[in-house]
Amino acid sequence: MGAAIGSTLNRVSLERRAPSELGVAAAGVTGFVDAVGQFEMHGLLVLKRGKVVAEAEWAPYRLREPALMYSLSKGFTSAAVGLAVAEGLLSLDDRVLDHLPEYADRAVTELRDLRIRHVLTMSSGHDRDLLGGIRDPGDLSTDLVELLLSTPPAHAPGSWFQYNQPATFTAAAVVQRRANVRLLDYLRTRLFEPFDAAEPLSWIADSRARDLGFSGLRTDIETVACLGQLLLEDGVWNGRRLLPTGWVADASRAHVDTVREPDPDWRLGYGFQIWRGQHGYRHDGGYGQFCLVFPSAEAVVAITSSTASMQALLDEVYFHLLPALTAGGQGADADVELGRRLSRLAIELPDLAEFSGTHDFGVTASPSAAWAPSRLIADESKLRLMFPDRSTVGALEHSVPCRADEWSEATLPTSSGPLRCRTRGGRRSDGTTYITLAVADAPHRLILAENGKTTGTLTVGWNTSPMHGSDPAALVAT
Repeated sequence: MGAAIGSTLNRVSLERRAPSELGVAAAGVTGFVDAVGQFEMHGLLVLKRGKVVAEAEWAPYRLREPALMYSLSKGFTSAAVGLAVAEGLLSLDDRVLDHLPEYADRAVTELRDLRIRHVLTMSSGHDRDLLGGIRDPGDLSTDLVELLLSTPPAHAPGSWFQYNQPATFTAAAVVQRRANVRLLDYLRTRLFEPFDAAEPLSWIADSRARDLGFSGLRTDIETVACLGQLLLEDGVWNGRRLLPTGWVADASRAHVDTVREPDPDWRLGYGFQIWRGQHGYRHDGGYGQFCLVFPSAEAVVAITSSTASMQALLDEVYFHLLPALTAGGQGADADVELGRRLSRLAIELPDLAEFSGTHDFGVTASPSAAWAPSRLIADESKLRLMFPDRSTVGALEHSVPCRADEWSEATLPTSSGPLRCRTRGGRRSDGTTYITLAVADAPHRLILAENGKTTGTLTVGWNTSPMHGSDPAALVAT
């Protein structure tokens, strides 16, 4: 067996093979990696016939580290419903109220007959996301099942697609009621342990201890790839059937049209929390978290990133990666060269030099940050953050390591507790300051930067705005 690409990384559950052994063109993978410099890539895993043929992590992010998957969480909720069907806990044609009868007196007449398949396919009949979009998830004390069932729909259930977070939440709530455990615990022994998921796994829950289902799962990219492989293998994992026979075919077909969606890969129909695509089908999450399944190529591609240009990133997958998956191997030399290319990747930052001496800055927050120390003192190896009071972060001063030439492990104080980060910063070639704090388990970075017009003052903002709230406290895993 040839050397697996990236085999120095700590991997357990999936076998590694050289691309040429399974007919994958290494040059196509290299072409993809070269083309995605315009995006902030964090991780890539490519599977062919269940074997990893390429894997990459962009420093400071790590493949075997759980990260916030946003709406890709829906894929695991979909699998949980399938598992519950296999175990006889429910059927797709059951009424939601059959399993959650306490909502009967609050359900509008039009939704008393709402079926599990309707919430699973985002076809409850509503014509807007009742949560206002995942960017505004609302108070976790809000009962999202009640919100869904008490809001009159504009259309008959099953006839109209609307991406609607409370619909997924309701599907998750039914599974949690029937299994009498949280969704994370239900899936732990059924999927996460067989997939050898990295710990610590977590899932954001509402005030009633119900995992959100529609978002909030933190898991690693290899576990995402395993979910894709489970779908590719028709619900069978390592020879054992987990999902009902025929489930994947039903889940991955278009149950409702999505022609009103603005981008090509979102217009081709929706299944059981699955998007049909121009090629194959997928689960996806905000800012470029992807589980792509390509049955015709016997392949799965998992991606983590921090980009708002999700369609453009998919286009690069189709142009470079998808043809490479069936182009034929190019030999050991090409495999080795790809391995070298994938072993030295990092997100793009400005060229930085170490601070010389001590630099004292005032700090202002952009509207998207909702957080800032009042003052920052930087030297060649650390940052001292001064906060105006104890009410927001629990400390008046906090120090973190920070160098220009390497990433440093750090924690950032927030009102919800310490947030794990990796820091890097220094002086740009124009003499101004640039510092970034990358959240270790979420696709976001805080950036503190000085420009020529604000000498002596740093402005802090996000590279991409967190969807659960702009305060870093919302990103602390619990």
